Amino acid sequence: RAAQLDPRARGDAPVIILGVDPGATTGWCAYDTIGRRTVGSGCFEADSVPNELWSLLRSDGAIVIERPVAHGPTRPQVVECARIEGILYERLRRDIQVYELTRLQVRQTLQAELHGTVRVTNDATVWAAIVLLHGDGSDAKARRKKGEIIAPAGAIGEVSGHARAALAVAVAWWLIRENKT
Repeated sequence: RAAQLDPRARGDAPVIILGVDPGATTGWCAYDTIGRRTVGSGCFEADSVPNELWSLLRSDGAIVIERPVAHGPTRPQVVECARIEGILYERLRRDIQVYELTRLQVRQTLQAELHGTVRVTNDATVWAAIVLLHGDGSDAKARRKKGEIIAPAGAIGEVSGHARAALAVAVAWWLIRENKT
């Protein structure tokens, strides 16, 4: 029974998912599906992927990029974001399978997983949904005293800024995969 619950044993779900939120400042977050926690996060400029990301991915990993979709009059930022997403998609897919989710798919997936407990409509409610999915204390920051950690961070506590959107993309994609199996 335990082997059925472990995605590594089933061989059908990646262990590390790298979520990417493209833009002028691109956020990234590596999510461990077994430990249900982040193993790294940060930002980089536009499409200049740092080498540290490659060390987080293994052959059983996946990359999920948020694909921008314009609704109504399109602002220049959306066009630039779409351009950067296209460049990242092409660059990253050379080495590993890359998937795409729209922001609407991310919001709908998180809301469905919480059975409507949170109405997921914006960045704040997306974060609230992620915290609810990971449990109390999951968003706690590490406590430090004189530069030393005296209490570790929660499972998603070290994620901030653009990396939060990247975490949402990774978690939503994982939930979609898990619900299909």
